[in-house]
Amino acid sequence: MNSDGTLTIKSINNLYSCFTNFLGAVDKGLTPDIAAKFRSLEAAVQQLRESVDAITDISTLVILWFYYSWGEVSALVTKENRNALRVYCPRCGSLIISPSVASYVPSKPYALPLCRQKKDGVAVEKEHIEEWWCIEKMLDFDNIGFTHASEGVKYLICADCEVGPVGYLSLESHYHYIALSRITHTKPDRKRLLEPECTENTQAEDLSH
Repeated sequence: MNSDGTLTIKSINNLYSCFTNFLGAVDKGLTPDIAAKFRSLEAAVQQLRESVDAITDISTLVILWFYYSWGEVSALVTKENRNALRVYCPRCGSLIISPSVASYVPSKPYALPLCRQKKDGVAVEKEHIEEWWCIEKMLDFDNIGFTHASEGVKYLICADCEVGPVGYLSLESHYHYIALSRITHTKPDRKRLLEPECTENTQAEDLSH
């Protein structure tokens, strides 16, 4: 029986274990292991689907959804509240942050400009973001670039392909915040062309080291 969601919780834990192992294999470029880890991941997903189908109580499903959402984040965060995996530029694959360097900030509302802006738009379109990787010192980045100040704010971009903004520099604390929704924790297989709209009218200062 799975009416209380016990089996589903076990399936979720197994899924994230398989997911983490798969990401580790991809990150290290271990080709022979990637296929095996992916098959395990597929099996874990199917097991989760079957366990969810067996639940008849909608309230249990709601609780498990929140559990699942938190599990997605916890797979990326260590017990010390640091990033468990490398952080990459989603466009060119450049390494931005090494593991265990950034702190996880789960709730810090900030309106970050969209990468793509309307060509004839007057006002800057922004996206409300709450989850961030926080780095205190610029030199702790493996690769980062800055835009020139816009309305007193410096935004963070990839120093290699200049995609962004992926984050911002806080005027109050001078800490650097990278949006989880603007980066990736798995290195892209190949470089993708950057759409001009993403960095239109943006001048980058290369601060990689």
